[in-house]
Amino acid sequence: MGIDPPTAPTKVGLIDIVAGAGASSPLDFTNVNGTIFFIANIASYGRELWKSDGTSAGTFQVKDIRAGASSSTPSNLLNVGGRLFFTATDASTGTEIWISDGTLVGTQRIKDIQLARLAPIPTN
Repeated sequence: MGIDPPTAPTKVGLIDIVAGAGASSPLDFTNVNGTIFFIANIASYGRELWKSDGTSAGTFQVKDIRAGASSSTPSNLLNVGGRLFFTATDASTGTEIWISDGTLVGTQRIKDIQLARLAPIPTN
C-alpha cells in the first residue's frame, strides 16, 4: 500500500476573448467577493476592465471607459471593503481613480482630482 502521488492541477480556460491566434493579454486578476476583475486588450476596445464569475457566460467587459479602440489602461486594481478601486484614463479628465461594482452603471470615476493635466497621476 503506497500513497498516490499528487496530481497536477488542471488548467481550464474560461473564454477565448480574442478568437484565433490573437491574445487579449489578461492581467491584474483581483478577487472581489468571488468575482474576478482583470484587464484585457481587444483591438476594437483597447485595454479595458473585465470581470468573470468563472464561467464563459459570466466573463465580459465591464465598461468601455475610453470609448472606441483607445485604451483606458486600467491599473492598480484593489479590493477595498468588497468594492473594486482602480485607476483608468478617459478622454475628458485623464487618469483618475475609479470604482466598480461590476456593472456598467456602477463603474464610475470617483472624482476629477487631477484638475491640471500635468499634475501627478494617482497610483496606489
